[in-house]
Amino acid sequence: MSEENGKDIIQLYPPWRNAITQADLTPGSLLTYDNLFAWFEIVKPEPDTPKAVSDKAELQFLGQMSKFTEALLMEKQIALRNTVGAGYTVVKSSEQGQWGYEECLKELRRAIRKGRDRVIHTNLQTLTTTERQQHADYLAKMSAVAALFTRRGIRRAETPQEIPSDIAP
Repeated sequence: MSEENGKDIIQLYPPWRNAITQADLTPGSLLTYDNLFAWFEIVKPEPDTPKAVSDKAELQFLGQMSKFTEALLMEKQIALRNTVGAGYTVVKSSEQGQWGYEECLKELRRAIRKGRDRVIHTNLQTLTTTERQQHADYLAKMSAVAALFTRRGIRRAETPQEIPSDIAP
């Protein structure tokens, strides 16, 4: 427990819990890296900090930040968007749905691209005939999954589809 302005303040553990109570969480506000490091009780690495110390501080920061953002989202329905070089911005509720959707699509496309590359760049010369047939099946499956998340496929999913007249109520 510490004292501030004559009042006893309860320090929460782990430090990211304190950050939730200390941060300005109004929509659009910026949580700077300086403040986040201070709230997480981590010494922010300076340019002349040895690499081993700097790496340790960065890992500690990422661990605290991960728990902090998860708790904010789950407990307070507040999302944080990275603002490169500055910190994290509190996402406005009116933008959170669209932002979450767009970020999800980016991550899906990235994952599909990685998976597709792994399937495509297989050394086929080392495969037996049966394994080549299985590999061809995986190529077809990967193509089908990738087609779902191309820009055209996503637009098609977002566009209301007409119900054919023969099955319409």
